[in-house]
Amino acid sequence: MPRPKREVPWLDRHKSTGRYYVHWYDENTGRTERLSLRTADADEAQDRYVEFIREGRSILRSPSHAGVTVTEVMDWYLRDHAGIDPYTGDIVPGVDGVADKYRVNRAAEVIKMFWEDTPVESINVPESRRYRAWRENNGCAPSTARRELNALIAACNHAIKWDRLTPDKLPRVELPPHSPVSEAKYLTKEETKAVILAAREADEADPRLRAFTVLAYLAGARRRSIERLTRPQVRFDQGRLHLTPDGAKRTKKRAPVTPINEDMAAELRRLIVWSNSEYLFGSAGYDVRKKFTKLVVSCGIERERAMPHILRHSRATHMLQDGESLWDVAKLLGDTVETIERVYGHHCPDHMGGKRTFSSLSNVLG
Repeated sequence: MPRPKREVPWLDRHKSTGRYYVHWYDENTGRTERLSLRTADADEAQDRYVEFIREGRSILRSPSHAGVTVTEVMDWYLRDHAGIDPYTGDIVPGVDGVADKYRVNRAAEVIKMFWEDTPVESINVPESRRYRAWRENNGCAPSTARRELNALIAACNHAIKWDRLTPDKLPRVELPPHSPVSEAKYLTKEETKAVILAAREADEADPRLRAFTVLAYLAGARRRSIERLTRPQVRFDQGRLHLTPDGAKRTKKRAPVTPINEDMAAELRRLIVWSNSEYLFGSAGYDVRKKFTKLVVSCGIERERAMPHILRHSRATHMLQDGESLWDVAKLLGDTVETIERVYGHHCPDHMGGKRTFSSLSNVLG
C-alpha cells in the first residue's frame, strides 16, 4: 500500500554530509523534491525551514547560490536515468539507463560530497583540477576522478534534455587524462590457476564463487553481466551465452554473445540445479566482490589486484599472449579493437605472432 502524500514540506538530514534538506511533494512532477538548507546546524536549519515555508525556495537562493546546483542535477540523474532513489538508495522500478548502478551511485555521492550546492555553471577548469587533487589525496587514481567527472557531465546533459538546465549553464569540466596503459593490472596464468583452484575448493554447498570465477574469466565479462545471469540467457542448444538479457536496454557497456565451452557448461549446469530462482546466482542483487577479494588475497595476491574485474583484464591479456588477434579479443570482450590495443596490447609485444588458441582452462590449469 503506497504511503499517503505529505502535504506539508518536511525537514530531513542527509546521512552522509549531515546537512539538512527541506522536502516537499510536487504535484506537477508527481515526485518528492528537495532543497538543501546549506547547514548541518539543527537550529539554523529550523530557521531556514521557516523562511522556506514563508517565502518558498527562492529565499534560499542567494546570488552566490543562484541556479541549478550540482546536488540537484546528480539527484535528477540518479532517479530518472540510473534508477536509484537519491534519498534512500532504493532501486526505482522500470528505470535502467546505466550499466552499473553501483558505480554511478558512488560517483554521485562523492561529487555531491565535494561540491554540494555549488551551481553547476560555476564548475570550471580550476574547480575540475581541485576535485582531481582532492581525489588523489584520498588515494584514488586519476581514472577514478575522470569517471566521476564524466558522471557529472552526463547528469548535466540529462538535465538539459529534460529542460531543467539550459545549455549556457553547462559546466566547463576538464577531465583527467586516460590512465597510462601500464595501470591495467592483470593476473599471471599461474596466479589465475591458483585462484581458480582455490575457488573450486570453496564451499561446495554454494557453487556461486567458483562459477563466477570460471565464467567471468572465460567470457571476459564484466562482474554485473555474470552476477545477473538468468536461465533464458543460457542457450545450450546454440552453445551460446547471451550476456545481455532479451529486452534489456543496450548501453555503451556492450555485453556480447559468448560461446559456451565445456568448462563454462559445467558451471552453468551446476548453477541451474542449485538456484531456485530465474537468476542463476539466486537474485539480481547478488554481489561477489567481498568473497572474490577474500579468495584472491588468500592466494597471496595483493588486494589492489583482487577486484572481480581483474578476471576480464587477465582473460584479454592471456589471449593476446597466446597469439589471438586483437579482433578476436575485442569480439569476446565487446570492446573496440582500438580499446584492446590501447589497454592490453602493451602486455604482450613479444607474443603477437603466436598461433596457439586459448579456448578452455587447459592452458591455465595444465
